[in-house]
Amino acid sequence: MHTDRFQEQIITLSGVRALVLAGPGCGKTHLLTRRIIHAHAVDGVPFEKMICLTFTNRASREMNSRIRAEFGYSPQGLFVGNLHRFCCRLLSENSLLPAGSSLLDEDDRDAWLAEALGARRKFERKQISDLAMLLFQQEHDFPEPLRRKLDFTPTQPLINAATAYRDFKAEHRLVDFDDLLLLAYLHLSTAPRNSLKGSDYSWVQVDEVQDLTPLQLAIVDLITSDGPSTAVYLGDEQQAIFEFIGAGGPALDKLKLRCADRIFRLDRNYRSPDYLVELCNRFGVSCLGLSADNLPKAVDNAARHDDALRLLYAADHNLPNSVAACVRAWRNDCTDERIAVLTRTNDEAEEISALLTAHGLENTLVGRNDLFRRPSYKTICAHLSVIVNPSPSAEWSQLLFRTHAVRTLNEARGMMRQLDVLAINPPVLLGEEPLNTASVQHEFLASPTVRHISEKFRKAYLPLYEKSLEQLRDPKMTIADIADSAYEYLTAGEFIAPVPRWNAVSDFLRRLYPETSVETSLPSRLAELRTFNEGDLLDRDRVTVITIHKAKGLEFDNVIIYNAAQSNIPHHGGDDARVLYVAMSRARRRLAIFTAGRPSANIIPIAGLLTTVPADTVEASALIERLHSRPPRRL
Repeated sequence: MHTDRFQEQIITLSGVRALVLAGPGCGKTHLLTRRIIHAHAVDGVPFEKMICLTFTNRASREMNSRIRAEFGYSPQGLFVGNLHRFCCRLLSENSLLPAGSSLLDEDDRDAWLAEALGARRKFERKQISDLAMLLFQQEHDFPEPLRRKLDFTPTQPLINAATAYRDFKAEHRLVDFDDLLLLAYLHLSTAPRNSLKGSDYSWVQVDEVQDLTPLQLAIVDLITSDGPSTAVYLGDEQQAIFEFIGAGGPALDKLKLRCADRIFRLDRNYRSPDYLVELCNRFGVSCLGLSADNLPKAVDNAARHDDALRLLYAADHNLPNSVAACVRAWRNDCTDERIAVLTRTNDEAEEISALLTAHGLENTLVGRNDLFRRPSYKTICAHLSVIVNPSPSAEWSQLLFRTHAVRTLNEARGMMRQLDVLAINPPVLLGEEPLNTASVQHEFLASPTVRHISEKFRKAYLPLYEKSLEQLRDPKMTIADIADSAYEYLTAGEFIAPVPRWNAVSDFLRRLYPETSVETSLPSRLAELRTFNEGDLLDRDRVTVITIHKAKGLEFDNVIIYNAAQSNIPHHGGDDARVLYVAMSRARRRLAIFTAGRPSANIIPIAGLLTTVPADTVEASALIERLHSRPPRRL
């Protein structure tokens, strides 16, 4: 990719703090990568003193790939990844987590909150987790600006629920994603400066800074060296669509003040042709209050296709079929291009994905039931974890439950809790001799209930456990090989459900972790294995259905916005406009905006750049599309 003169001055920045504001398609990932290469090769900054925090796994992998291509090897000591992953590494390397701790993801958290506390609705679970975070911050005297802001009044029942959730995590040695940030900040702010391993970086760069909360920015500040240092922050304030978690506003305003004399703007868009860039720019001026002087110009002046920019009116009952007709037409006309249908909600995504499938239009749904968050994938991760480190009780709980050795996950957790209290290593349930030979341990293990559970577990799981331990020591094996073997065993035994597109998952792991001798490499990969989402698999998918928030950071040749009606995307100011801005700026070639009824007020300023397709034309396409869902008539 060509580097322009504006990028060159940013690539060579050294010894300063600077803020780089750049819209979608302006080459931020390329810029981040070139800065790393220049800092090491020209300025001589050691890799171990450099850190690059990214928003997505995809961005970090792309940067690492380009860096390997430049140097011919993978730099040792260089951290490129997201902040949660960094905090996990910091806490682990400094032994700041209880021995045998495990990460509690959002799905397992929500399942426990629903089952144990009766928090059946999403907003109830969010209130409990937000309050649990605030209680921790109050107990440890976090500065007021860093504390979680509540949009509700914390009643005594809510306080009791948040306390019960914290007690549950402590009892089972579990940490959630909020805990990673809280514990990292607590230890970084209370330990002597730079006393923690991996806590002092003289060269820092952060991508997507508009998505940082004040707490996350404070962590970045704490790991930035006090002495001579370089800190460059990149982002786009118009894509700040995570304000509901406290991101954007205050943190970004603080950076603008800090870098007041060194704020740069990139003015070239390398992703989209000028007609799409012009559309986004006009939207930015009219709906986001941007100055036209600060907006990028397109490098690509490709001719506009007749169907490149369209506004399509559809009746509510015709909307799904109308969208399906557009997908079918683009799929047939553009055989080598990727298509995305962007929705506001998971419900909309599931509805249109199901209809596309019923109409024979193969698609990938990235929704609430992400395959990397399903119990089957998490069980395989649990298995990979215990063959490397037999102490984490949460992983053993998952395996006990999934192999039907116990009836419920809570029963499995109770068993692991008892083993922990008695200092019994979990592999004892598979027949290993206990390390502690005290009578109380033998009594417990000899009880009829424990013997029954142990026998069931040994019969179901021991063959896989022993096989994987052998594979772990095999110098020819890769992580994907061991994962494939576990998947085949667990599905054959009906311990886990088949994973849709497992071959795609396996291929992804094989490309990402090609190294053999996994006995040494797997331990360092365990945390990352739990951070993937289906968005990481989209490179080769023709049609994707995904929410706008999850599409952030991705790009597609052709984009359909599912329903930009005023009833679906109201005009409440900047938040709604930024959501539409993110959606429109995902497109590389074509954009189709569907609206069921009156379009959002945010659409009106750009309507003149769109080809309006009348409702009767859209209805005709919907009628034809409905025929694809009908079974053929018998002669």
